[in-house]
Order: sequence, then C-alpha cells, then structure tokens
Amino acid sequence: MSEETTNEATLNDERATRLARRQAIIDAGGNPYPEHCDVTDHVADLAARYAELGEDDADEQTHTVAGRIRAKRGQGKVAFVVLQDATDKMQLFCRIDNLGQEGMAALRKMDLGDVIEATGSMMRTKRGELSLAPTSVRLLSKSVRPLPEKFHGLSDKETRYRQRYVDLIVNDDVRETFRKRSAIVS
Repeated sequence: MSEETTNEATLNDERATRLARRQAIIDAGGNPYPEHCDVTDHVADLAARYAELGEDDADEQTHTVAGRIRAKRGQGKVAFVVLQDATDKMQLFCRIDNLGQEGMAALRKMDLGDVIEATGSMMRTKRGELSLAPTSVRLLSKSVRPLPEKFHGLSDKETRYRQRYVDLIVNDDVRETFRKRSAIVS
C-alpha cells in the first residue's frame, strides 16, 4: 500500500470518528451547531487588558470568548486548550474544580478544529502564561474534517488554492495578508 493511500485511509478513519462523535451529541439530545453564542470579549483585547496581571492576582470579572481549538493536551484533572479567535490565540486552563466532571468529559470529546465558547476569569499559570480559567465550555461547531498537521501546514499549492478556507485557518501569514489586502481595497 502506498503512502498516499495510507494517509487517505487515516483521514477517512479520523473523519469517521468525528462523525460518530457528532452523532453521539445528536443522539444525546444536543445540538452540535447551536444558533447563538454570547461572546463578550476578543482574545487580543483580553491579552492587552491583562498584560500586567501577576501570578498571584486573580480577576473576578467573567469573560466569554469563542474560537477554534488549535491545540489540546490533558494531564489528569487539568487540561490546556489553545483557542484561536479572529484576533489572536489564548490558552484555556481547564480544571476539573471549575468545570466539573461533565464539563471535563465534554472537553475531552472535543477535537482539534472544533469551535467552542468558553466563559471564565483571567489568570496567570505557574509558568507565566496568561490564560482564561473557564467555568463552562460549550461546543459551537463540530469540525468533521481534521485540520492539516500543525508542523507541516498546508504546503500543496493545489490544495491551498482549491480549499482557500483551510489555508486561511491554518496559515497565519496568508490570513494576515488577506486582512491587509481587504483593508487596502476597502
């Protein structure tokens, strides 16, 4: 079996897994594509506002952000999620104490590329990373197709031109060029 055939089979398996997760949400009475979300802040605004937040300082104000999951890693009762919205990326520091058992279980079922809404307060982790500590996480859009690999990106020119939306999601330079060009034209 060639490498291309193996890659295609792996992508089909991943897509089948994601479709099964979406169907499980539907079967449980949930909606994988809700019609409304209540975003109160953008990531870049929060990063600028809380740039001076110290490690021991706690923000009592509640913020709601929404964006695409770009990375996810878990360590027992804690999970770290990198969320990217239209303005920037931010880490979500998810603890079982804040989210509860159901919230952490729902977070574990989410995939890279899913669009989520997170509500919580700002904090700084022990490593100094400015993060949102969510008390609730909600799925806004289930991603059925996986994003291209993080390190290799989208390098095939044919795919980049035919699937422009994927290119804009994955490549930061292309997205920034698109924003600048749009601003110049308007």
